[in-house]
Amino acid sequence: MDRASELFERLQADGLAALKRILDEEEPESLFLDYKKSATRQEDRALARSDRENLSKALSGFANSEGGLLIWGVDARREPNGQREVLEKAALPDAIAFRTLIEGAISGVTIPALSGVRVLHILEEGAGTGFVIVHVPKSLIGPIRSVATDKYHLRSGSSFGSVPHGVLAGMFGQSPQPVIKHNLIAHSAQLNERRDQVSIAFAVSAGNFGAVLARKVFLTGNLAELGEMHTAVAVDAVHPTVYEVRRGLL
Repeated sequence: MDRASELFERLQADGLAALKRILDEEEPESLFLDYKKSATRQEDRALARSDRENLSKALSGFANSEGGLLIWGVDARREPNGQREVLEKAALPDAIAFRTLIEGAISGVTIPALSGVRVLHILEEGAGTGFVIVHVPKSLIGPIRSVATDKYHLRSGSSFGSVPHGVLAGMFGQSPQPVIKHNLIAHSAQLNERRDQVSIAFAVSAGNFGAVLARKVFLTGNLAELGEMHTAVAVDAVHPTVYEVRRGLL
């Protein structure tokens, strides 16, 4: 799991407590993290122009790089000497409404539209004010262009620079790779009647989320350090004619 996804999962699980830790530790803007202060007013029915442009550039820049996290409701500024970044809360007056505006704008701020974007809102204690977090995945379909700037952006340091289409096309020109995500399904262990043998069974489901087909899929498992007991362990597949089991010491 990449750093942006890990951070989003933590914010999704722990909410305000996780966000407070980020701000208290002054996690700086980086290749995968960006903060934004919103200009959209509570009574607005659409994103302010600057917010729409920032969203458009962030989706393009993060998608054309390695993905990233955009946190709305935080004002990030450099100290006069430029040595340290200062984070100040600038909570959104209506975080739920702002999230709705963000979700409604996502499909129209880039060409082509970027799929897989996740949006989360976090409310302050006892209030409707709060923060909105946008998780932008890495693009698997090619360069993503910003509608607001009509340019292709790339995350560089803590900013979104623009790059020629030809440069990005060259980066995406490498052969597309499948993206395999798996899930482990565990079954109950069973002890035989003589109580001298235990059977442990599990299943693995996998899906391809990439842009191309996956071929020659394999699974590697480690039985850890069993010492002399490794010869007493048998490993079998349910469908040995479909999946071949190869076993050996590493």
